[in-house]
Amino acid sequence: MTPRRHNPLDGGITVPKSSASADAPQVVEPSPVLTKRDLGTWIQAWLSARLRLPAGHVDMQRSLADHGTDSLAAAELAKALSDKVGCPLDESLLWGCASLNEVAELVHTKAQSEGGDRLRPPVPTPLQVKVARTDGDRAAIYRLRYEVYVDEMRRPQPAADHENRKLVEPLDETATLIGCFRGDEALATCRVNFSETSEFENRELYDFDQFERVHSGRVAFLSKLMIHKEWRATPLFALLARAIHAVLLDRKMEVAILDCNDHLVSTFENLGFVSYKGRVDHPLYGSVTPMVLMVQDQQQARSLLPFFGEAFGDLAG
Repeated sequence: MTPRRHNPLDGGITVPKSSASADAPQVVEPSPVLTKRDLGTWIQAWLSARLRLPAGHVDMQRSLADHGTDSLAAAELAKALSDKVGCPLDESLLWGCASLNEVAELVHTKAQSEGGDRLRPPVPTPLQVKVARTDGDRAAIYRLRYEVYVDEMRRPQPAADHENRKLVEPLDETATLIGCFRGDEALATCRVNFSETSEFENRELYDFDQFERVHSGRVAFLSKLMIHKEWRATPLFALLARAIHAVLLDRKMEVAILDCNDHLVSTFENLGFVSYKGRVDHPLYGSVTPMVLMVQDQQQARSLLPFFGEAFGDLAG
């Protein structure tokens, strides 16, 4: 199921509240239960599509037979309704109803008596945004990387494991991996390495030595930041960005560095990053723009509160 699209940086994003803890997963809750009215609307839409009738021609006051429904279509409707509400339904029950409204009421009553809370519509497993601490979570992130970098972008990846369809790199051994998960599937991720525990690559390219000297080693490097193609430009980006900042604050980092292609510069500028040396030539990815975020800049943090919500904790006061 493809989610409803949003601009990830506009003021209309609503994301679940959370504390500043980097370990507390953020959860997107399922939708409310189905009502009789919901079932009626669903039946109307199903019949309209199945019988190729304009929506306005499906009258809830009339029966299945009145709409020219044959036994095959009735059986298919019974099966679809059974899947919808989570209890078995026989097509003969539907034929005995004098109207479609009666069908909706019968199905709702039967599901309530036999299934209770199974009246919930089929929804995706709730989303969790968290630090990957299990082998399963990390494996899901490595699979997402392969799908994005190898399958979709066709980028050269020397560390790609094509047989097992995963992308694992040496920096992962000392990294904090943040992921947005739905069940055992990773939908978005970012790798965060810290100068105190990781040996950064391409040090001169990013001026790491200078940053570490000025900021007493409290430097983080963000890489492998990506979102599944069906979840880009959704609130998932806001959730991931907020979780990244929570991790940076938790580790008391002073600066965070990343690089990006030209079309993403404005996106990261809206998150507080600034370009500090223009474009550089990365040995693997070509022309990229290094950018830096002053993590402890409280004035800047307050300006981003509408985007990050409570990730900044007491800065909201």
